[in-house]
Amino acid sequence: MTVEQAKALFPEALRDLLSFEQKGDYIIIKPQQFLGTENFSDIARIVQGNKGDYVSAGKESHFRIPIAPAPTETPPKPVPHDERYDSHPPTDLHFKVAKLTVALGTTIQNSESEWTKQSYGVEVEVNSDVKDIVEKAKAEAEQLVRSWLSEPTLPPAEIPQVDIGELNACEWLTFKKEPAKPGQAAWVKNPIEFTNWQNPPNVLLQLVKAMKRSPDEKLVLGDMEYTFSGKGDMKNHFISRKPVKTETAK
Repeated sequence: MTVEQAKALFPEALRDLLSFEQKGDYIIIKPQQFLGTENFSDIARIVQGNKGDYVSAGKESHFRIPIAPAPTETPPKPVPHDERYDSHPPTDLHFKVAKLTVALGTTIQNSESEWTKQSYGVEVEVNSDVKDIVEKAKAEAEQLVRSWLSEPTLPPAEIPQVDIGELNACEWLTFKKEPAKPGQAAWVKNPIEFTNWQNPPNVLLQLVKAMKRSPDEKLVLGDMEYTFSGKGDMKNHFISRKPVKTETAK
């Protein structure tokens, strides 16, 4: 089989998604873009129908068709471009994979004593009991997640030198509008939004500045998490706090 003969096995719509080259005893067929489950399945049927197979090797994954068929077998006939492929590849799984979830993470060192964990996950609909198709979906999902992890991350918000006692001394109120005790969920006015607030506590101004630098506008100080709150026209007009559980690294 030549490269041109291998190309002729595929409809034009599939052929345009692939690259073909001869290496050793095989015609190597590589995807040039993301195929999707349906296109991958159609290509796999044609390849397996011509004594070929799929080689899972990460970024170097590819289909391959032997140049010379087995001597005791009749060479397969080229499939017309407009023909639908009703043959099914052999299944080597005893179950059908409906969805596949891939989650990966990494730990980034911010300083000598601080680390940040970053993780991403993706859910892929597979709906197949063909092992090659499942493995292909898994490899492509992993490649996508790894590309996200390789992107540069924003620097963490600078943690201000805040006196926790001074912060607790601000006029924190419970959600019943009663004076809050240290360590109790509560809220206080955002001095940046309440422009008529004369001489607000400097510790609140520092807190707001640090929260604004955080990508999710949240900040954990001590055993409390601080976030902006408020609805409608009053969005972000308040600062809320709530206790958080902390884990000590071992």
